[in-house]
This record gives sequence, structure tokens and C-alpha cells, in this order.
Amino acid sequence: MVWGGDADGRENVHDTLVWLGGAWRELPRGPRPRDLRFSHSSHGFWVDHVLYFDTALGRIVRVGFEEVAVLDGDRWRVFKDARFQDLWLPSQRTVAHDPASGETLVVCWDDGRIVRLDLAAPDRVAAIVHPPRDRDEAQQYLTRAEHAVVDGTRLLGFPVAGTFAIDLAAVFALAASLGPRLTVLPPAAPDPVRLYRDRDGTIEAWFADVVAGGVRVRRGRVGRALEEEVVAGDLDALAAVARAEGFAEAEALSDERLKTLGRPVWSLKEEKKAKKRRDDEDDEDEDEERDDESDDDESDDDDDDELTREAPAVVGRLGGGPSGLTASEWPRDEDGRALAFLLQLALPAELGGGGVAVFVAPDGTCTEEDDYNRAIRLTDAQLAAPPTKAPKKVAVAPPRNLVLASPRVEFGRELVEQLGAEDAALGERLEAIGGVVDPTDKVGGFPAYVQMGEPGAALVCQLDFDGRRTPDAWEDLGLAGVIYVFRTADGFSAGFQGT
Repeated sequence: MVWGGDADGRENVHDTLVWLGGAWRELPRGPRPRDLRFSHSSHGFWVDHVLYFDTALGRIVRVGFEEVAVLDGDRWRVFKDARFQDLWLPSQRTVAHDPASGETLVVCWDDGRIVRLDLAAPDRVAAIVHPPRDRDEAQQYLTRAEHAVVDGTRLLGFPVAGTFAIDLAAVFALAASLGPRLTVLPPAAPDPVRLYRDRDGTIEAWFADVVAGGVRVRRGRVGRALEEEVVAGDLDALAAVARAEGFAEAEALSDERLKTLGRPVWSLKEEKKAKKRRDDEDDEDEDEERDDESDDDESDDDDDDELTREAPAVVGRLGGGPSGLTASEWPRDEDGRALAFLLQLALPAELGGGGVAVFVAPDGTCTEEDDYNRAIRLTDAQLAAPPTKAPKKVAVAPPRNLVLASPRVEFGRELVEQLGAEDAALGERLEAIGGVVDPTDKVGGFPAYVQMGEPGAALVCQLDFDGRRTPDAWEDLGLAGVIYVFRTADGFSAGFQGT
């Protein structure tokens, strides 16, 4: 069996495939694991999921950080315990199972702790202790080696120079002495019900599941906090009432309505304005269009082709100087050196209007740390003012128009993860109709590389400098990879990432 995977530009798709009868069979995906939301840029770590076969449970188990899942039949059942993330680390772990005792241990190599895995009562049972003089060398082996479970799972071997092994027999015996583990799964609760309806252009959700005290019903606009209440009654009966009110499964939602979920509000407003301008132009040319039906057909085809991107437009300036800054406002680094001006963009009213100017480190280090660069807001008055002359010895490239397009349909991973965690079917629909984030130069939408940016930050633009000719004046700036400009709660940020 295999679990996880990347496919068609979608990472962490959490597929489950089993090899049966000489062919792969796909099992239901189930709820998206919450542990997939962790990223190194936002949380400082990734979660290494580990699969193993538990002989005591008679099932395959998936060990995460906040969750442990058990494959019960053809469905994953998720177990959550606040002690999980307190007891073990999210990565650099080995899961060792001993068929003789029926015990399972999670060995965390960063600090040597060993945890007994029990779905009912996990507990720390031992630790690997290194003599002080050998700790640095041993830690290097433990964090970098490939860990292999050998010799009936009682020895952990390390295929590195100076191979050594750790005998876990005593730890398995200690774990077994603590009492029996949970080996009989409690009865599974009825599957939650996930329903939706498109009402007056807004997609509403109706979620229900069985909890202590009755049925928990949550309803409201998709992607926002849902109103919640626990009511008495039967889950199936309550779902039947909701269906009578027009709610249905995710498959019943139209693709056109779902596409709006991946769009920032300002993008939708800009599209409506553009559509109104096109409609006005069509009205003015109505007589001419009647005389040429073939032109009508061609125009319709062009509209159908614009499913993913708006027409390119001049959105700002690359090179030259920033508009309306005074000499004292020109950003400088910690050593007092003036930064080099890279680009500026005009912002729609929904993002506060005015614009943003981006500056980069002048000494070729702009791609090393985001803090070496600056992105500052320009007011409407500054944006309308003449360009500011750069300080002496600052590289200045000839100004040229910055022409970018906006993605029309795009779902960022954060949104897909949020909705997919509630309803796997809805997550799959979103991925199918627009889940691949556009990696090309653009304004708005979602970043092609999600490890960039702060949680909740809105992408202003992304620009690939590997794919464009760098002016001679910027040769020493070290421009490489893609620059991302974000609007954050504190203002703006800019940083590079390799492609």
C-alpha cells in the first residue's frame, strides 16, 4: 500500500492505493489530514508521516503529528489526542513495531525520546542518552542516517560510516509492562453529511455529524466560519430536511460558481468592470456585429479561451525610479546603503488604492534573505507624481512598462486544504476545475510556491527573473528566481525564491 503523493502540480494529495490482484486500486481519500497544513516557512517544520502494519490491531496505521489514522476496511479512521504532539516530534522519527509483544514505539532522533504508541494512552517510556563527549557525533548519525528497522524490529541499524545499532528489546518489554494497548477499535460513528446549495450567487454549506448529545449542524457561507448548534434527532432525517431545502452533494455545484471561491474580491470586481466595458463596446458595435456573424462566433471562442487568465495590461513600471518619494523616504539597509529600485505597481481600490514600490539589496544578496529587500506603499498622490531620482551609486535600469495578466480561476493550496479538510469531494472538485496555481508572471491570484509569504498574506504579483533579460545596469544585483510581493497585515513584503 502507498499513501500520499504529488500529482498534476498538486502536492499532498493524500491518495491511498493498494496493490490487489496484480493492479492498483484506489481507496476513498477521506478527510484531509490536518497535519498536511504544516509548512516549514509558516511553522518551522514539516510533518513526516509514517505507515506501518500493527499486528495487534491487524491494520495499517499512519502516524502523523496531531493525528494517528487507522485503515479500517477501506476507510481511514482518525484518532486525535492532545498528548500526541506533546509526546513526539513531527519529523526525524522511526516507528518500530514488535510482533512478539504487540508494542509500537516512536523513536524521535532529534532529542532521543522514545514514546509508546497507544491510541488510548500514549506515553513516553525511554530515551536514548549519549555521553557528552560523543553527543555531537552521535547526533549527526541520528539526524542524517537512513534508519532501518532490522532483526525482528528489536534492533535499529544505521547504514553510515561506523555502523552501529540500538537494541530496543528492553524498551519493548517496559512498554508491555504498562498494560494492554487499545487493540479493538470502538464502533465507528456514522459518516458526516456534507451538503451545499447555490443561493443567490452565494454557495452555502450544511454540515452535520453525530456528537455527544445529538447531531452537530453547521451551516453558512462556504469558506467562512459556520454557525453551529447541537440538535436532537436522527442524522439521516435532518439531512433529508436539508435536501428538501435545496442542499445537495458537492457534485451538484456548478463549476462556474465554484470558480469564484478561488478569486479575491477585488479580482471579481475588476472582472465585472471589464465585462461591463466589453458589453458597452458590444452595444456600440451592434450593427456591425449583426453584419458579420462569423466575427461573433470568433469573439465567443475568444471568450471561452479566457478561462484562466485576463488579457495582459500595463500594471506598473520596471526600472527607472519610484514615483513621489523624497530622498529621506528612499529605503536603506542596516549599513545605511540605499537599496536599488526594482518595480512599482498600481493597486486596485479593494487593496487600498495607490501602489507599491519594491526595492532590493544592491550588493547581489537580494535572493538570500527577504529582510534584505523592501516593499513600501505609495499613496495615490505619490503614484501620480514624477519618478524620484535615485541616490548616487545606486544601479538604475531604463524604465519600461510592466505588463502582467491576472489569473481568472485559481485556487491556492490554503483554500483547497481548508475546504478539503471539511469535504474531500469538494476539495477534489476545486482541484479539478482550477487547482493548479499559475506559475507564470501575474498580478493577483496565489503564489506558485506556497512556502513563500505569511499565513493570510495576499499575493500582489509574482515575476520570474530567470525567464527575462536582465538590463546591464542590474547585472550586479543578482536577480534570480521568482520575486513575490505580498500584502500583509503590517504592509508589504518582497522576497525571491528559486524555480
